[in-house]
Amino acid sequence: MQAIVHSGISSAALMAVPRFFLFNELRFGNSTAPSVDAAKPARFLTPSKLKDLREGDQSINGVFVDTAEVKRLAHCRS
Repeated sequence: MQAIVHSGISSAALMAVPRFFLFNELRFGNSTAPSVDAAKPARFLTPSKLKDLREGDQSINGVFVDTAEVKRLAHCRS
C-alpha cells in the first residue's frame, strides 16, 4: 500500500476515477437551462435552399438573398 500512496502516477490514476464521476456523471446545478451554444437550434440546409444556392442565390450574414436582390444591392452601393 505504501508504494501506491507514494507513487505520483498511481495516486493520479486513483484520483482520476472519482474525478471522472464527479465532473462527468454527477449533475449539479441548473441542467434545464443549457448554455447559449447548447440552446441554439441546429442549422441545416434544406433541399429547396440548396437548389436556390445552385441557381445563384447567396447567403449574406446567414440570410438567403435572391440573385436579383443581390444585383439590386450591388447596383445601389455603386
